[in-house]
Amino acid sequence: MIRTLRASIRLPLIMGWVFFMWGMRMTLRPWLKHNERRDRRWKKWWFQNWARGTCRLMGIRVVVRGELPDEPGYIVCNHLGYTDICVLTATTGSVFVAMEDIAGWAGLGTIAKTLYTIFVDRTDKTRAAEVLPAMRHAIEMGDRVLLFPEGGVSRGLAVDPFKSPLIEPAALLGKPVVHATLHYETLPGCPPASAIVGWWRPEPVGFHFWRLLSYPGVTCTVTLGVLDPAGMDRKQLALALHEAVAAPFEPHP
Repeated sequence: MIRTLRASIRLPLIMGWVFFMWGMRMTLRPWLKHNERRDRRWKKWWFQNWARGTCRLMGIRVVVRGELPDEPGYIVCNHLGYTDICVLTATTGSVFVAMEDIAGWAGLGTIAKTLYTIFVDRTDKTRAAEVLPAMRHAIEMGDRVLLFPEGGVSRGLAVDPFKSPLIEPAALLGKPVVHATLHYETLPGCPPASAIVGWWRPEPVGFHFWRLLSYPGVTCTVTLGVLDPAGMDRKQLALALHEAVAAPFEPHP
């Protein structure tokens, strides 16, 4: 009963917050979109504050270990579920690299485009380098570009191998790469994070989201570091980044 009541309160609050923030974004965008650099700065502020508010409403407490460089650049991270988007946006304010088919999703695709999301066809390894101009442009505009190089959501037992074609743009840019490691913990008496946060099972997102909201909350620890890719090709960089992300990783039971 308490879990149902908790989720019933949180869900409309989250929906209200999303609609309020989205209304703010769309109201101001006509005056900002003619100046891309200014619109990207506003988008970053807006997106970060949307994510921070959403994390609080969902019961996600974010703890950051390490320092995030001030300069824009490339970020790689392990991927455990859709909550990662909120956590990493609240932490880094990044532009995300996403699967190309998301651009065609009703509603979500439109929102992603207005957030300067970079779309890549992950099914075709030969096309990974095609997003390099978009990544370079985003960084030149002052954005951080974030990618999940595992290529999908993992089960949380380990950090899955990184797809080297997705790392190639970072190797070609030659800039220091930030690596982030996510770890979720639930409160005492609650099921493990693998049951509440992890979304690797074949179940509807609505069912999973309702279950997440029904529990008191989780803590997500984000561990940050920086790697210099000098002298590395894409495969060497992919291995080095995988080792850096995997080193502080704690498996989800």
